[in-house]
Amino acid sequence: VVGTWIAEKEIKRRGENGDVIWDGLIWVLPAGIIGARIWYILNSIFGGSSYYLNDPVKMLYITEGGLHFFGGLIFGGIALYYFLKSNGMDFWLFLDAIAPAALIGQALARPANFINQELYGPPTKLPWGILINNFSSRLSQYSDVSKYPLETTHFHPTFAYEMILNILAALLLLW
Repeated sequence: VVGTWIAEKEIKRRGENGDVIWDGLIWVLPAGIIGARIWYILNSIFGGSSYYLNDPVKMLYITEGGLHFFGGLIFGGIALYYFLKSNGMDFWLFLDAIAPAALIGQALARPANFINQELYGPPTKLPWGILINNFSSRLSQYSDVSKYPLETTHFHPTFAYEMILNILAALLLLW
């Protein structure tokens, strides 16, 4: 919603009807969710997991897996392309207006990585380091609790670094 609002403002600033972007959500959201799920599953399979291959029905269980931003972006982008072309709109103008919104959307999704205790970097002594105190969330190289105690080892929050960079890049594009 935040991304769509930003895109609407940018589209209007460029002299087009920004309300069209809200109509496009009817196409973009379902395609984006399906694409995000497909990308997540493929990423898991190509990463060496046989979880979904052993029981393909689990591909439908979103609560037992997840969604991946890039799949949502690609499939949503394809749906947006067809929606805009079928309505005689300039795809490139809309894509340009949506770029900052996509970065903000990615930034707003990043706190989920903290909740899931994933996408963190190496151990750090910096004050903003985060605890990964769920043993099953630890990467194998940091699973030795005698060397990396659960209660005291902090890790770089690389997802937060990305979040900050996404917001800065979006602000630069809006500027």
